[in-house]
Amino acid sequence: MVIDNFLHKADNASLLYDNIAKWATLLTEANVAHVIFLTNDVGYAKALATDRVLRTVTLSDKDPGTAKVYVLRQLEYIQGERRKQRNEVISEPPPPAEGEAEKTPAGQPLNLDNCIRVLGGRMKDLEGLAQRLAMGVSPDGILPPLSVLTVDALNDIIGQSASEILKLYFLGGSSAIKWTQEQAWTLVKTLSTTPQISYNAILLDPLFALDETPLHELAQAELIAISSSPEGRPSVIKPGRPVFSAAFALLAGDKVFNARMELGRLTFLAREEKKNIDKAEEELERLKELPHAQAKELESRIYYLVKKVQASQRNIIQFDVEMDIVKKILKTEV
Repeated sequence: MVIDNFLHKADNASLLYDNIAKWATLLTEANVAHVIFLTNDVGYAKALATDRVLRTVTLSDKDPGTAKVYVLRQLEYIQGERRKQRNEVISEPPPPAEGEAEKTPAGQPLNLDNCIRVLGGRMKDLEGLAQRLAMGVSPDGILPPLSVLTVDALNDIIGQSASEILKLYFLGGSSAIKWTQEQAWTLVKTLSTTPQISYNAILLDPLFALDETPLHELAQAELIAISSSPEGRPSVIKPGRPVFSAAFALLAGDKVFNARMELGRLTFLAREEKKNIDKAEEELERLKELPHAQAKELESRIYYLVKKVQASQRNIIQFDVEMDIVKKILKTEV
């Protein structure tokens, strides 16, 4: 038995999925059926809590060679469908000679290797590439006949992905969102320069403060993908789709968007430092009221609190300097 889209919109149907999991357990324990769950939710193990061993298979993207073959077959299929619509006689094209470059339907030479390297092997992105190439667009911007309006297919897909990221993860105002713009930006900015980052290193970032919920929510929303170690613990964070690496770099290179997100991040960090100062000063006030002899015994604690206030104040000054820089960018750039 196969159960697809398990945990889809689980926040609104937790009772339903709990009962499905119990029912599946009964089926397996009674040796009635094997049950296969298909899900995008990284928290599936918690929902399927059982004393039975769960066998997990993680689906990955196509390898570069298979991805290239898939794009070429899609091109051939689209070209054939268009010929059918024009009532043209279709003759099977001869297979390309060894070493011969692949060609678009517009007759232009293709260089798919770079596109596949950037896009990865995700089917949705490969189909988008094939559809653009079918219109006579070279992935590297090589011009087809002048009668055809061309765009750079690769940059078009990356730009569209960046727009989707903005819309889904930064411009949404729904109260159901369980992450902040600053948290999403921290991941986007970090992954724009490196293919993967440590799961635990991100948890130590002040914007996450060891809270795993935003990470799992962003993984569920497919901005990121969380890989597990052989022992089953979360270990590595990667972009949710291979093309997102290039889209992240595009967003991080946008001076205005970068400045806006950095302003939010710096404001949050300055606010947290102010809370640390207020908390330390409150404790110092209480210690000040103690008898002199008792306060003398707590000199090390007083010294620690004073140093903490000084460190937080230095951080606030640095954040203010950086905020002035990004504010200037927001005032002058468009």
